[in-house]
Amino acid sequence: MNYKQEIEIHEASIERLTIVFASKYFKHYVYDNTDWVGNEIGGVICINDYWFNFDDILGYLKHKYSAKKMFEHYDYALDRKEKGKTVVNIKNYKKLKK
Repeated sequence: MNYKQEIEIHEASIERLTIVFASKYFKHYVYDNTDWVGNEIGGVICINDYWFNFDDILGYLKHKYSAKKMFEHYDYALDRKEKGKTVVNIKNYKKLKK
């Protein structure tokens, strides 16, 4: 297998996980891989006017966030970033907000 095949497999995995994420948190969203900023699969994606990097998508799924908690963390992180403050990561935020 060459590196091009490995890249295709990697991007396909990212797309599948993004579909899982979008299905879980955005009931009527239809995944379109052109929603990735600059068509860079695995970078930043816009879903229903919300912006996510793939690390966050993976974190919300990995740490089994409910939709309510995901949007709560999203709003919290956005507010903190706008104020130039540190943001508690997805893993630790869930532990702190039980």
